[in-house]
Amino acid sequence: MKLFDLLLKKRKYSSKESVEPKVQKHTITGTGRSYSMLDTYDTALKFWLPEAMEIALTEMCSNAHTTRSDIIRQTLFTYLYGRYDLFSLIERGDTRFALSSPILFSKSVSTENKTPELGKNTEDVKVWIAKQMKDDLQALADKSNLTLSHFIREILISNLFGHTYLPERIDRELFKLTVVEKPPT
Repeated sequence: MKLFDLLLKKRKYSSKESVEPKVQKHTITGTGRSYSMLDTYDTALKFWLPEAMEIALTEMCSNAHTTRSDIIRQTLFTYLYGRYDLFSLIERGDTRFALSSPILFSKSVSTENKTPELGKNTEDVKVWIAKQMKDDLQALADKSNLTLSHFIREILISNLFGHTYLPERIDRELFKLTVVEKPPT
């Protein structure tokens, strides 16, 4: 439970714990990378999600008392830079990627359907992130020969539902077979 409280920017004290400030001893050292380039959410990231993802995100937001944007930013940070550094930042009081904002919702409809495994992409999403984060995502999307929107959708689907929801792309990447017929003897 303490781990979940850490990710939520909250700490609940039991009656046994003192509420007096203590000298913080960091147990998670982190990689030492600097994330100062992620200080400002100055770039809009727009993409579409299947309705099933919207339902899952709404349920998660309600449970964690946070926003969809916070969950998406935290998921993208973890994908790009790792959960270890996320825990290290939060432990040191840097809560940029922790879950804490009030719940906000927005919806729109589209006919785009690039992730048929989960149904039509009907949920319009707009999240503000740092320009560096968008550049890093775009570079990885380009390496995967995917559009940024599709790449982000796959990150979110695999993170929320697991990698088995994207078997078609995984199969294409892992199993590239060439059939060579043997001439009759």
